[in-house]
Amino acid sequence: MTACARRDAGFTLVEMLIGLALLALMTALLGAALGGVRQAQRSHDRRTVEASVEPVENYLRRVLTDMRPVRQTASTTAPLIDARGDRIAFVSGYAAPGGHAGLQRITLQLVETGRSGVYDLEEVRGLHRAVRPTEGEVRTRLLDGIAGWKLSYLGAARPRQAPSWADTWSSPVQVPQMITIEVVFPAGDVRRWTPQSIAIPAGQ
Repeated sequence: MTACARRDAGFTLVEMLIGLALLALMTALLGAALGGVRQAQRSHDRRTVEASVEPVENYLRRVLTDMRPVRQTASTTAPLIDARGDRIAFVSGYAAPGGHAGLQRITLQLVETGRSGVYDLEEVRGLHRAVRPTEGEVRTRLLDGIAGWKLSYLGAARPRQAPSWADTWSSPVQVPQMITIEVVFPAGDVRRWTPQSIAIPAGQ
């Protein structure tokens, strides 16, 4: 076998090194491309999940802004709203598109899910001054799988009092001037809640 034939029988060391370098470069480029795809997918998933919170934020703002200084019962000493740190009941005229118009009795509350420290935020909506307490009552889950929420109220419970913040509100003569809402999600949950400070026109 001649020297020329032996050279044609395989790759030279330089050719092998060039091939390995090209293979490493292609692998690096492919890895970077796949990493970018995964990052874009995670960003898309996060935006999608966070977007699911925004309609709830908007809905709560609208239904609370339309709060009416109307008692939920016929009692003249009943509070205009029954508001605590994790529950609020009031009368509102706001209805989502397609809903029933008119004054509605609304309760926003946490419901246990069976998992420790995890709750659903539920709305219970019924007719104002219904003959039976549960007449026409509709329950809607607004947010699922949250760790909790906190409500705070700004206003003067009595005439000529200076407004102040409180964790509860049960005035029979005045609704609060402002309500703040904070929602906490479990650890690892990518959802984020935009702090809500809602001015109540009826309380001004």
